[in-house]
Amino acid sequence: PFCIISIADTIRDDVLDALKLFERNGIKFKILSGDSSQSIKAIMEKIGWKVEPGQLITGKELESLSGSDFEKTINEKLVFARLIPEHKLRIIKAFKKQKIYTAMIGDGVNDLPAIKESDMGIAMEDGSAITKEIADIVLLKNKFSLLPNIFDEGNRIVNSVKLISKLFLTKNFM
Repeated sequence: PFCIISIADTIRDDVLDALKLFERNGIKFKILSGDSSQSIKAIMEKIGWKVEPGQLITGKELESLSGSDFEKTINEKLVFARLIPEHKLRIIKAFKKQKIYTAMIGDGVNDLPAIKESDMGIAMEDGSAITKEIADIVLLKNKFSLLPNIFDEGNRIVNSVKLISKLFLTKNFM
């Protein structure tokens, strides 16, 4: 060959810290991607996260599943590769049907239906304009490291509301 061209996604340094924070707080996450399974595995290995055999499924495999098999599979699998927007949307709807609170992070038009359907849509600042418009949160400078701060602030707000509610109810009762 005369030349070799390599195309690769740049890995954000702060992504592993955000994932570890979610794991520590009991938040489960799934990777929904249109990329190939090989590229997803390579990126995950670069951040120090190994994909166990059997944790990955492709969009084509999902299409052959119906009803309870589909719901069982999306609960068991961690990585979903070669997804089209309709696959992502179907997965989000299935989680919501199970009364699981969903958040979706994305940057492109292909993520738009799932971001819109999820309970909390998160867009990257460098993402498409329509995705940023529809998302509930836009991560400035594409920093995943902002997610722990957002998570902590949300917890502070919820805890404050609980404390004020208790105080208000106690006052009214007295």
